[in-house]
Order: sequence, then C-alpha cells, then structure tokens
Amino acid sequence: MGYLITQIIICLLIAALIGFIIGWLLRGLGCNNNDQEAYQGAGFSSDTDSGSSISNLSAAQTIAGDAYAEPVTKAPVKSHQIERIEGIGKSIGNFLRNVGIKNTLDLIEKCSTETGFQQVAKAAEVVDSVVTQWVSMADLMRIPNVDGQYAELMEASDIKSVQDLAKADASALTSKMQSVNQREHRIPDSIPLPDTSMVGSWIRDAKNLPEKI
Repeated sequence: MGYLITQIIICLLIAALIGFIIGWLLRGLGCNNNDQEAYQGAGFSSDTDSGSSISNLSAAQTIAGDAYAEPVTKAPVKSHQIERIEGIGKSIGNFLRNVGIKNTLDLIEKCSTETGFQQVAKAAEVVDSVVTQWVSMADLMRIPNVDGQYAELMEASDIKSVQDLAKADASALTSKMQSVNQREHRIPDSIPLPDTSMVGSWIRDAKNLPEKI
C-alpha cells in the first residue's frame, strides 16, 4: 500500500511539472506575439534590412518625443482677432470675415497677393494705403506683447514690418515713438508708453521671427 501511494504522488508531481512547463511555453509564445503586434502597431517593421532600420529609428524618435530634434529658437507667432487692429471695428471686421479673414495672420496671408489685397480693399471699402497700414500693423502684432495700439504707434514711427523692427535701435526707436505719440496721441494715457527695455525685447523677438508666416 505504501508503495502504491508513493507511485501516485510521484505521478502527480510529474504531471504538475509537465503542466508548469507547458504553461510557461504558452505564456512565452503569447508575450512574443503581443510584443510583435505592439511593435508593428507603433509603425515598426519586422524586416531587418538597412532601409527598415532607418525607418524604425525615425519612428522610435517620434514616439519618444523626437529627442534628437533641434531646439525651438523661434519666438512664438501671435495671432489676434481682426478687430484688434486699430481702425478696424466690428462693421469692417464683419466685411473682412466675408472674404475669409478672421484674424491678423489671415489678413497677412490674404494680402500677400495683389488679388487678395484688392479683395480686402473692396470688402472694407477703403483705399489701398489703409490696407497697407493694416497689413503693417498685423505683421508687427506677430511679436509677443505687441497689441494693436503699440503696433499702430510703431507703424506711425516708420516701422512698417517685423524686418524693420529687427533692424531698429532700441533707444532711437523708443525716443521716436515717444515723440510721435506726444504729437499724434496714438496711445491713451491709461496705457504706459513703451520704454527702452520693452522695445529692446520686441527687437530681439523680431530677429527670431520668420520673415513670412
């Protein structure tokens, strides 16, 4: 009887061991399949040629947040509602929306062609020189912290574009803007006039902005 019990126990142990081995093998096979599916789902190929390796590297960089991308050095490009431009009120703003212009960047893009420029002038019922002023102010408003009134003052001070601003001297421009404002009252008393430090920051940002949107 004791011998029989021993044989039964040995058989049970062998069966358990076999079951463990089979389970381990099936689990490993399932993990491999899951890994392959995830690998392919992320845009990778199981091919091992050199072309696939380059493609896989690009996909890996994208998934990882493109760790090898060049650092961003450009200042952010600002966009404002079209009515933020001095001289464009709600009525003219609605006319401009009818030709697809909702914000300052839309205006710049639209007026980049002669046809678009004339559409703006016709929709707003203004002369070409007024549209030119609007485009200048919209371009200057791409600079962070430059709103419609500051842009208007710069435009009146012979700064017609971001490129003009990038070439300006901070001290000289600040002095000229103060003189123009004293004569033409472009900036209300409730808004501080830009000082040399503020104008200097605008100039630095202008140098980092792309020339075109």
